[in-house]
Amino acid sequence: NVEPPTNDAIDPWQRSDSETQKNRGNLFHSEPRSFYTGVFRTNHQPGVEPNEGNSILTQTGRLTLPTGKRTTLTYFSDFANDANDAGRVEAAIDEGTGDPLDWQVVDSVGLDAKDEYVMAIQEEPLELLVPNFELRSVDLTRYAGRSIRLRWVYDLGDAQFINVFRHGWYVDDIMVTAGTYDEIGQTPLGQRSFAVTGRTAGTHG
Repeated sequence: NVEPPTNDAIDPWQRSDSETQKNRGNLFHSEPRSFYTGVFRTNHQPGVEPNEGNSILTQTGRLTLPTGKRTTLTYFSDFANDANDAGRVEAAIDEGTGDPLDWQVVDSVGLDAKDEYVMAIQEEPLELLVPNFELRSVDLTRYAGRSIRLRWVYDLGDAQFINVFRHGWYVDDIMVTAGTYDEIGQTPLGQRSFAVTGRTAGTHG
């Protein structure tokens, strides 16, 4: 579910391969597309405006989390904006009563790690069209046994740098998984590696 941005300068959440012009084009972690929101160059004066506004993408339908298992939200994020901008993932318990939801921040990018998420104009020729997706992982076990909704909030702060455009937020490969964990061994004191045998090869984190 896409809410209209609170500032007309912001492009609403949409597929990254839509016809809307984007500063960085169609970027994705997994082909052929991701989700995108941002501010196109013609709607942005670096260091001047816009200075506020948000764009929200909300999960359609409630998600009921199991009990007795660790539940994790993972997604890939590519966020390149001004220093005062932020991207937040929020969760709310939804009992289906229709009452207003109490949204809580469960993950955030941008504002609290400014230097990592700002792309200066002089860096653009080399970095503008190169995806820089980061795997984000969020523990949702606190909501075990409850029905929740998730949403992604792109939030603009004051325009600060005169050499930075808001390239927006790309989000891809959203997944919620649940499982239990069993000990399969222990490492000796001081050893930083552990060999696992008799298991199918895969990616573990």
